[in-house]
Amino acid sequence: MKFYVFCFFTFLLSSAVQASFSRGEKTFDFPNISPSKENWSQIDWNGLHFEDGKKTINPEFGSLDWNLRIKSGYLSTNQGVVCVLKGKQLKDVTQAPDPSECKYVADTYYDEEGPAPEDTYNKNLMKWFKYIFTGSGGCSHIFAVNPDELVFVIKTPTNNYAKVKFIDSVKERKRVTNVLGLGFGQCQDVNEPASIYAADRVYVKLEYVYNQNTGDKALE
Repeated sequence: MKFYVFCFFTFLLSSAVQASFSRGEKTFDFPNISPSKENWSQIDWNGLHFEDGKKTINPEFGSLDWNLRIKSGYLSTNQGVVCVLKGKQLKDVTQAPDPSECKYVADTYYDEEGPAPEDTYNKNLMKWFKYIFTGSGGCSHIFAVNPDELVFVIKTPTNNYAKVKFIDSVKERKRVTNVLGLGFGQCQDVNEPASIYAADRVYVKLEYVYNQNTGDKALE
């Protein structure tokens, strides 16, 4: 009898620690200007805290109120690591993979010659977008979500896991003509007029699932 009672309470205990998930869709926007050294200070970091879905502007590095941040296409974690899975929908990823199955990459500091040496970015997260070159000579470009169907798995410093998928990147479709080539290295002539999509701001949408149970790799 004691054995059955013990098993019953063990079952209740195991049920009580089932994974608790935070889920959400968030849209970030930032000025549609080049993230050059001169412009960098004009663009805010947009931070996201997975557990409560709260967004913050210019979150303090190392603080506990954010897990992911984006700035003009640059992405970094808050001292976490990221692996990237190709050809997946968010629902397909039910478990965080082991490091032997998927390489987790930590954030990297910008070069001292870069826009902001004190900032960081994550090389795996930077795969979220692609430039689609358009216009005469390929001088213009559209900032678009990577078409390879990528899901990013993030391990936080607190040993919690999240999965993230970027689902949209939007610029207002205002056609601007007779704009000089932007000099991305694909232009036949940097002085050749090219047509580009222009907008005041860029909008990026993502969806995520976060497991609130520390050390639990379940993501569904």
